[in-house]
Amino acid sequence: MLGTILGDAKDWGLLAVNVAEKRKGRGRKRARRAHGARGPEKAWAAPLQVLLLAERCGLLAGREDDFVLIVLAAYSGMRWGEAMGLQRPLCRLDHVQIDWQLREYSGRLEMAPPKDAARTTAPSATQSEQPGRRSREHV
Repeated sequence: MLGTILGDAKDWGLLAVNVAEKRKGRGRKRARRAHGARGPEKAWAAPLQVLLLAERCGLLAGREDDFVLIVLAAYSGMRWGEAMGLQRPLCRLDHVQIDWQLREYSGRLEMAPPKDAARTTAPSATQSEQPGRRSREHV
């Protein structure tokens, strides 16, 4: 409001400079952005692309664990650090319990609580596919 009052005073010749005037390019970005103009959409891998990527990684590494890890991370939405911090007793067929994440701190790897403490379980790949199977059966 002060900027408006001083702006009017400057227009009428009562002030030489409006000291409360906003400079260009300041303020909220949302107001400057044209309505409907968004950034590029994020690319997500399709299920077939996930399987092909996981298969390729497993073949190149020569380990089946890498295949399972990539499929699990893609289907459950788990972060990479959470997938690395998984413990074998907490992985079951119906769900995966996320208690730790593996992170690098000062050049050392350490176990830390997950970034989102409220998220402690994630559905496994077999559980996430079950609703799709049921819907196909009822059609």
